[in-house]
Amino acid sequence: MAAERDMVYLAALLHDIGKFWQRADVSYNTSKYLEKYPYIIGNAGNICPTSQEGYFKYQHVIWTQLFFEENLETFEKIGIYDKESVDNLVNLSIHHHKPESKLQALIQFADWWASGIDRSDDKDFENDVKRGKLKFKEEPLINIFGNLNVYDKNRKLSQKPVKASAFGLEKLSLKNTLFPSEERYENGVSQEEYTVLWSLFSSEFKKLPTDSLSAFNRSLHYLLKKYCWCIPASTVDFSDNSLFDHLKITAAITQSLYDYEIENPDCFVYNRRLSLKTGHLPLLLLSVDTSGIQKFIYDISSKYAGKSLKGRSFSLQLMLDEIAYTIVNQTETSLSHVIYSSGGKFFMLLPNTKKVRTDLLNIETKIKKAIWEKYKGNIYICMGYDAFAYDKDLKKMNSNGNSLPTIWIKGSEKPVFLGDLWRSVSEKTAETKYQKFKELLKDDFESFFHDKGVGMGGLTEICSVTGDEVEKGITQIDDEVKISPQILEQKKIGEALSKNHFIVFSSSEQPNLPKNKFGSLNGRDYWIIGDNKIVSTENAEVCLTVKGEIDFLKPVSALRTSYSYRFYGGSEMALDSKGNTKTFEQLAGIEREDHVRDNSPIVKGKSHGNFNRIAILRMDVDGLGQLFIKGFNPAGASFSAYATLSGQLDWFFSGYLNTIRGKDQYKDWINIIYSGGDDIFAVGRWDSIISFANEVQVEFKKFTGRSDITISAGISIVTPKFPIAKGAHDAGIAEENAKDFTRPDGTKKNALCLFGIPFGWEEFKAIEAIKNFWIENLKGNRPILSKGILHKVFDWYEISNRTDRDGKKLLDLSWRWNAAYSLKRYETKETSKKNHSLKVIESVLMTNQFDYKDKTYTNIRFDTFIVACRWAELELKDNRI
Repeated sequence: MAAERDMVYLAALLHDIGKFWQRADVSYNTSKYLEKYPYIIGNAGNICPTSQEGYFKYQHVIWTQLFFEENLETFEKIGIYDKESVDNLVNLSIHHHKPESKLQALIQFADWWASGIDRSDDKDFENDVKRGKLKFKEEPLINIFGNLNVYDKNRKLSQKPVKASAFGLEKLSLKNTLFPSEERYENGVSQEEYTVLWSLFSSEFKKLPTDSLSAFNRSLHYLLKKYCWCIPASTVDFSDNSLFDHLKITAAITQSLYDYEIENPDCFVYNRRLSLKTGHLPLLLLSVDTSGIQKFIYDISSKYAGKSLKGRSFSLQLMLDEIAYTIVNQTETSLSHVIYSSGGKFFMLLPNTKKVRTDLLNIETKIKKAIWEKYKGNIYICMGYDAFAYDKDLKKMNSNGNSLPTIWIKGSEKPVFLGDLWRSVSEKTAETKYQKFKELLKDDFESFFHDKGVGMGGLTEICSVTGDEVEKGITQIDDEVKISPQILEQKKIGEALSKNHFIVFSSSEQPNLPKNKFGSLNGRDYWIIGDNKIVSTENAEVCLTVKGEIDFLKPVSALRTSYSYRFYGGSEMALDSKGNTKTFEQLAGIEREDHVRDNSPIVKGKSHGNFNRIAILRMDVDGLGQLFIKGFNPAGASFSAYATLSGQLDWFFSGYLNTIRGKDQYKDWINIIYSGGDDIFAVGRWDSIISFANEVQVEFKKFTGRSDITISAGISIVTPKFPIAKGAHDAGIAEENAKDFTRPDGTKKNALCLFGIPFGWEEFKAIEAIKNFWIENLKGNRPILSKGILHKVFDWYEISNRTDRDGKKLLDLSWRWNAAYSLKRYETKETSKKNHSLKVIESVLMTNQFDYKDKTYTNIRFDTFIVACRWAELELKDNRI
């Protein structure tokens, strides 16, 4: 039974792989590849339904069979290929349009459910292209962001892009060439491009490990993601869901239905086709949410924070993956069941069986206890799920063309949309936050309320980084600093990540790997190593932390080892001349003879700048939760859509963000501490962080193709020794102020709060131009203007913001005549650069217009002007110009 279950899963995972090859090949009548296998051509009538005109439909299954035949040796090695059986691996995969057995019909049924839920008929764009007979080879994957509904504060739907954008055919990487474009949609893709991509995929497929079925399946999952992320699953309708997502969703549903039927053998009716009996809800949608991650990451003191923050962040991000791994392992499912994983939360499709429900209860209790023991309530997880079924026989549209619900969930008397199911599960998960320690209190009351108190009554050592009491294992770092075992481990993780590219996970001993290993919540250990150590692994998973190309399959002598890859923000760090992660002082530009000792002399010749401050950046996408709940039209809300949206956000924030940080102007001055889902927490030199924040939001808008899917950010600027927890808190308040920023037309968010003043990103160019104007006029030994004028501007701004005793702003316009009078006094009799610059300042203050280098900026608010003034003041201090 186990072998059959494995075979059904793999057959479903590869059921549409023929679409990839078909689009790279000529017709089945002239294909040189099919010429070698006359029996495949002869089998077409058995696997392809026939149209009324006598043509074979769904011809991609012919290429699916060809794929199995061309790779027969690989499938024989993994041990589940039985050529004689009717329900062998090949037949299960190729008969999903014309089944000849109940098991083959199960994959067809799962394909229907995946296709019924996954395919969208939305077509809202003006540049719709009529592609003709070869549309299935020419239609690209459309950018999913373009069809999202975005609502303003009045719940009014914003204007979607009038033109579609799309992705090209390119293997997954961190290059910006992966960005979608309108030109790519209009030009389409080609058979030649498919041929190149297929050749690369075929070559790497032969590198998959074959000495273990589980290692093969897991490695195959990541290989499919690498090459099929950019391929549309269907070109018949709106092609914004990828082939990779369709394959994984079909495989997850197939495996879940298989398990459900084992426990409920009478759930299906089979008559050459499968149908589900009324009342059966074979699937579970599970949500797992972790809370407290960001606060916990930065809730430490500055001393050695730079050395431990990265490891602290990474270990917490890894925790979520390990929870998912535990659920996959305990429920005996697969990675394909994880349909969304981002920003401390993931969703899974699981079979609705008694075993799985019991497993989830036990897993939740076990993990909550492990998290409590390690993090003492600072971090916690919540879980919730709903049972559901898709009813493919319900009409999807009414006579008016409006979408109709097609999903039954437990407790509902009428069908609902997928978005309603998603919301229901999310709400159930959120409700458990109010009883987050319920299971622990019930099972182990004494550990919460024992009479021993905490620590040893002042006799216990204190960790210098966290302030926590440490009963044993404290390590003396220097004369002043002692750290707990947890902080020491985080420090080692951060150091290892900066120098290595691979992580090895294993539940068994690895005698050939370094002794420095790290533990996880589920009992798996992991090693952070270079690729030269991979050859010696056994019963393990080797994960590449992507820093460039995704070269993750290593044809080495490792045994029963799977290969994977992951994106994570901050995969590379700013390093000093010795190859060590820079301290906060070094990020600020301060170089000491010895950075371990606070009183070590500063080396002026090696230090950078004179205003040595760091900036802490916090930013995230505005209203992301609402995008998932309300962003999709009912017909377009799908598991693939959620997975695609989640995957693209993860690619940008966990992956491409590293590409931005890797630019010359940032790589030595910024460290990304945390970036996942849509959240960013970065620390760096103050001026670099300002530019970096703007570039991130500019690139994000390019990536989404939307100006109304936005990011808000907050920046706090502090000394390197300022407590990082307080600085991060201040940056969080600044971020909240940015999200509260309101324009005259009532629109909010899409803003940055800098120097305590929020402003819209659309004002950034003007602010930067005004800053440059001040620098040009105040630099040098004989500046055009006196710095006293800049200080006068600060005085006028203070007058304009005076408040009464109740904090209500006073309408005091005296600053205007004061400014007009003062600027006039500064003028000289003759025409000069000075007079021109004074007129520019006067224009900004009196008419809100700024003219600089043949460019005019209008609607310059005093707040906007003062941000530019403060920026210029700091830059002048920094460069002493």
